[in-house]
Amino acid sequence: MTEYPTEGLLVNPRGGRDAARALNSAWDKCSKKSPELFNQAIGISTSGSTSGGIGSIILLSKVALEESAMAVNRRLGVTSKDVWGLALPLFHVGGYSIPLRAKLSDSRVTEFSEAWNARVFHAWLVKEKITLLSLVPTQLYDLLSAELKSPKSVRAIVIGGGRLDESLHAKALELGWPILQSYGLTECCSQVATAQVGSDGRRLEVLDHVEVRVDDQQKLWLRSKSLLTARIFFDRNMRPVLEQPVGADGWFETADRASLEALPAPRQQQQVLKILGRDGETVKVLGELVDLVRVRSKIEDVVLAHEKLAPLRNHTWVVAVPNARTENELVMMCETGKVPKQASETQEAGKLVRNELRKVLAPFEVPARIIFVEEIPRSALGKVLSSLLTDEARKRSP
Repeated sequence: MTEYPTEGLLVNPRGGRDAARALNSAWDKCSKKSPELFNQAIGISTSGSTSGGIGSIILLSKVALEESAMAVNRRLGVTSKDVWGLALPLFHVGGYSIPLRAKLSDSRVTEFSEAWNARVFHAWLVKEKITLLSLVPTQLYDLLSAELKSPKSVRAIVIGGGRLDESLHAKALELGWPILQSYGLTECCSQVATAQVGSDGRRLEVLDHVEVRVDDQQKLWLRSKSLLTARIFFDRNMRPVLEQPVGADGWFETADRASLEALPAPRQQQQVLKILGRDGETVKVLGELVDLVRVRSKIEDVVLAHEKLAPLRNHTWVVAVPNARTENELVMMCETGKVPKQASETQEAGKLVRNELRKVLAPFEVPARIIFVEEIPRSALGKVLSSLLTDEARKRSP
């Protein structure tokens, strides 16, 4: 298996050489100033959608990582008989955590080291008799698109790294994939809320090592031994800044909005988390609040309902750009390589989407413009880098 580091900085190599140099330099400078924070700690770099496109570094202690790993093992009921499949890179917290979970449960882990291919991956799952693994929605989408059924050995698949479309979830269950939707973040060493094994995989139940609360602005706060020690970001002059964002009371403010509910008796102590979106995902248009997550979901519904739009499935995104008249303008982005040639030239695909959206959205929620781009920028794990798309939409403003 790829070397598993226990301390130091893990940088996403796909971020480019300039970003890697800046991140490594920032790590060296900050570790010299505050060496006590960096002892037995791992630094994981985020995607380059912040800090001038370079991203930031999340500093996680050995204690925090182990606390999280043990909590996930409890949630999944991991035993020494389990075999973990490692299909995520170690520079992502979801991948980095898997060997540690295996070590603490005396289970086995094996790595998928080939280039990603759904059919090759499926054969590997069967050969290695994998029982547990974590995937991002893009990987699951590829498996389902190939109409591949879950191997009998697999008993749970944690899906993280982005919102899972409901139609995709239903397809997974149809093909027998035991998926568990999950909400997590690097700042808390991965999982915060994950569906229970044996359920339909939809309900996000908070893990036992995390306390959660939602304030009157719907902001989600966490308190846990698995929270980050510190983070490094870059100021406007691209100088590294080391901060410790966890408050003296142990609470950490996330960038997500959420709601909480309790389960009925006898499990009323168990909290169920619903993620409503992230900061910047709710904007005002003509004085009305618009939830971008909801608009994106409606677009996917429209695309799924029309066979003519099949090439657009999972290849659209919506951003908001400032507008002098309406405060914000919604722009739908479509990948040119993912739409029929004729449709991209005539914009018929865009017209059809907008006409259908008018039936299910308020007028101010319908994207005012549609822009075709060669490629929607994504992180190594398939997350859309919205800030880069927003910049592109601004450049093309009329």
